[in-house]
Amino acid sequence: MTISRLTRWVLILPLALATTLMPTTARPASAAAPYAVIDLGTLGGTAAEALGLNNRDQVVGDAHLAGGQSFHAFSWRSGALTDLGTLGGPNSSATAVNERGQVVGGADLAGGTTDAFLVDHGTMRDLGTLGGAFTRAQGINDREQVVGLSRLPGNATVHAFLWQDGQMRDLGTLGGANSAAFGINERGQVAGDADTTGGAATHAFLWQGGTFRDLGTLGGTFSAGLGLNNRAQVVGNSALPGNATFAAFLWQDGVMTNLGTLDGDPDSQALSINDSGQVVGWSGTQNGALRAFLWQDGVMTDLNTLIPPDSGWQLVQANAINARGDIAGMGIHNGVTASFLLRRG
Repeated sequence: MTISRLTRWVLILPLALATTLMPTTARPASAAAPYAVIDLGTLGGTAAEALGLNNRDQVVGDAHLAGGQSFHAFSWRSGALTDLGTLGGPNSSATAVNERGQVVGGADLAGGTTDAFLVDHGTMRDLGTLGGAFTRAQGINDREQVVGLSRLPGNATVHAFLWQDGQMRDLGTLGGANSAAFGINERGQVAGDADTTGGAATHAFLWQGGTFRDLGTLGGTFSAGLGLNNRAQVVGNSALPGNATFAAFLWQDGVMTNLGTLDGDPDSQALSINDSGQVVGWSGTQNGALRAFLWQDGVMTDLNTLIPPDSGWQLVQANAINARGDIAGMGIHNGVTASFLLRRG
């Protein structure tokens, strides 16, 4: 498929908003499956997706309400699913959670715009914007530094932001018009993507202390840094030469490595990496069927082969992995789109 900025937003924004998913045929799973799979439940509707996870097994995401006309951010822990509400409008989505249990994401206001939010001790705080009508927080660290993307005045362009101590800072771009930030680690390093000078390409970046590092691509004109760990390893996806297909990548010490796909699939995307270097994401066919994967030690494995074969699950997309190797994401459970948590058995 051809990568465009519109396609990019479709790939990285929550898929729980879809009412149907294309099923895949999973390979037979081992009887000694290393993961148990937990259905995190719903907020009354029939679709949900887990997007963020911390080391306390607190999971955040979004889920449809009864009737399916709107969706709300949720937080799940120890079997309890909590509706985090909105900023006055109909919809919200939680994207990340830190070890302090603080949750960030984006929520609609009563006036129809969307602002980034921070939930702390049950209270949702509006983080504002860079002047435009849309803002979304994508990551938070334990220092309460928040990153994401915001429209600028006039709403024609989008820039990455860093929010700290009540102030939202525009991180700028790689010389072009647009940028977005998707993750931040405990060192304050930020991963994302930005347009280059002239707008001919969009490249993944690593930002620290006011300085951008262009991470390049796997040969095409597009790449995006969608996750990073405390070792400054960045994961995401990049167009391959010709821009017809794209692949998950791992960037480290100046080198971008193609992580491949499952079973000859044309496309893949990496979404999260822990400090042990384990990577999760999805691998997909040209017609849109997806399978969640775990990559470690140079090998990409279909997560559907690592859960009990009689679980009733098709794991579609793995969005987050914590230090223990627990994984959160979205799949189809007995025919219904649902959020999952995988725990080591």
